Amino acid sequence: MSMRMMSVIAGTILVVGVAGCGSSSSSSTTSAGSTPSPSASSDASPSASAPSVQILDFRSGADGEGIFIEQPSQVSQLEGTTAAFQAFIADGVQKLLDDGQCPDAAKGYGVDKYATNGYAIGGVNECGGYAAIWGVRNGQWQELMGTQDAYDCSELHRARVPVGLLADGKCYDASTQTVISYEG
Repeated sequence: MSMRMMSVIAGTILVVGVAGCGSSSSSSTTSAGSTPSPSASSDASPSASAPSVQILDFRSGADGEGIFIEQPSQVSQLEGTTAAFQAFIADGVQKLLDDGQCPDAAKGYGVDKYATNGYAIGGVNECGGYAAIWGVRNGQWQELMGTQDAYDCSELHRARVPVGLLADGKCYDASTQTVISYEG
């Protein structure tokens, strides 16, 4: 029986359903067959002079999944994101398709949220899966971190990940060995 990766990100323990070898892929659209439209929220900065960050939330429906991109041509579903981000996702998906491993697995990138200041969160699925945070560094999109557990608070802080990008606003504090609220 096949399972498509559900990228529920930055929870206290990250839940990733994995598409294994020998499984078939499934559709990435909503139950009505349409592409979900992102909803925007604002992660207002405490500084009056700093611009607010818009966060596009692609999660929808009862399953709370984002948009799962299985083919490079599907990146146009990521409405409101930059061409550079769409190219990054398309390139990543193409690399997964080209590698030849687990030919029957559902391969792709799930995008849950996108921040206008150069961050996004979702998951990567090939023969297994993991949650990922992507960001712009030196003018290029790249993977900043990936995990199958809760994100580490110090890594999130070091990468300056916006608070509103995390699904539940929590992270793992290694110094206290507890899950806490991420403060940015």
